Amino acid sequence: MLDCCVEALRWVRDHISDFGGDPNSVTLLGYSAGSFSIGLHMMSPMSKGLFHRGIMMSDSPLAQFGYENKQKRLSDRQADLLNCPQEPETELVKCLKKKSMLDFVNTEAQMFDLNWNPIINWMPVIEDDFGQERFLVEDPYETIQSENLYTVPLIIGITEYEFIGGAYNLLNNETARNWLNEDFEKYAPITLMYERNTARSKNITHTFHSKYLGNSTLALPESLDPFGKLYSDGITIFAYNRFLDVVSRLTPVYTYLFTYKGRYSHFLYNGEVYGAVHHDELLYLLRVPGMTPLFTQTDPENVVIENLTRMWTEFAKKG
Repeated sequence: MLDCCVEALRWVRDHISDFGGDPNSVTLLGYSAGSFSIGLHMMSPMSKGLFHRGIMMSDSPLAQFGYENKQKRLSDRQADLLNCPQEPETELVKCLKKKSMLDFVNTEAQMFDLNWNPIINWMPVIEDDFGQERFLVEDPYETIQSENLYTVPLIIGITEYEFIGGAYNLLNNETARNWLNEDFEKYAPITLMYERNTARSKNITHTFHSKYLGNSTLALPESLDPFGKLYSDGITIFAYNRFLDVVSRLTPVYTYLFTYKGRYSHFLYNGEVYGAVHHDELLYLLRVPGMTPLFTQTDPENVVIENLTRMWTEFAKKG
């Protein structure tokens, strides 16, 4: 998918002037996985020079998880679910190609370890060198530490309550909640995407359980706020802070915390808007049919819309 983005950027470079655009003034805007992707574009030799600014909303690729050359665990699981051989890989690929789209759709939930967690299950991989053009040629953590990345001016930020909706889904699922309560040491690394089954991970887990949750049993509604903070930190906020800390030393960066609590949101609790959560800025940057009406100048959201769209477009034009 990231290789396809590079091809799209190359097309823009080569053809956008035919449509009145400027190939030397390209801004990437991405949310969540899209924001994650922009960070990787800054680290990929394939993307260098193809864009000139970035707007990264609610994620980055510098989180607490590691990058692999292969995700054998996932290919083995998919093979088992679709009655394909795990080895040799040529036979696995041949078998999977014969399966229908619905075979993959109908087994998707089973590809996760716990109630659709880890939320980022399929990760970008560091590509082995077979003489081909490679999107990721080394571990992104090595790239960032060596400061060998393509730096562009950035906007990067998060929302106030980020992934509290995901935390609610885990707490509201009795099976998932019971598993977390019965064996937090096993399931916390899955939901928060850090290393599993090591002495270090056990220490991390115990610290999380103490600092965020006060060593209490997870329950609704009592645990929603503290577990929401833990889950949000694990999924996006730590990654945001780490990326911000590194790149702000290398390039101009504007950062934000989005706190606007409007009439609409991607997460309602007991029918009420809880606060600004993951994806909520998009309600005021883009048209989101089905979630909001077409806003007008008389709506209370108009001030936020005017400020957000003007800041983002001015940045895209001028950096």
